[in-house]
Formats: sequence, C-alpha cells, structure tokens
Amino acid sequence: MQFQRNYYKNFRTLLGPSLIFNDEGGVAGVKTPFKISEQDEKMLRLDLWKIRVNRYFLLSYFAEFNHKIDQLIEQIHTELQHLTN
Repeated sequence: MQFQRNYYKNFRTLLGPSLIFNDEGGVAGVKTPFKISEQDEKMLRLDLWKIRVNRYFLLSYFAEFNHKIDQLIEQIHTELQHLTN
C-alpha cells in the first residue's frame, strides 16, 4: 500500500486558495473562515482516513519486519555460540 498522488490533488485544489504563506514560502496558516462544501469536506475526510489507515498498515508491517530481523539476529547468535563450543 502506498500514498496515492490523487490525495494531494484534492488537498491542493481545496486548501490551496485558503493557505497563507510566510516570506520563506512555508505555510503559515489558513485564511478563516475556511468554507468548503459538505461534499468536499467528506472527500477530504475520506482522504485523511485513507492516509491514516495506510500509515498504520506501514507501521505494523515495519514492526513485524523488525521483529523478524531481531529473531534472525538471535538465531545467528545462537548458531555462532554452538560453533564456538
């Protein structure tokens, strides 16, 4: 699973006109009141949900991967101890 570019298009289209930038070009805030349609709000919320689900999936995957690496390291240490005895 990976981040989809179409998430960012929605954010740029809906949020871009309301962003306030500082002198360095970074985002400094959002103009208020920030008004979008209910449909657009739901679309952004859905994209945020997808990003969050993807992030949790990746964190879970990498945690499992790291666990397997730790197990492999332990097996290597055990095997090396058997070879030196």
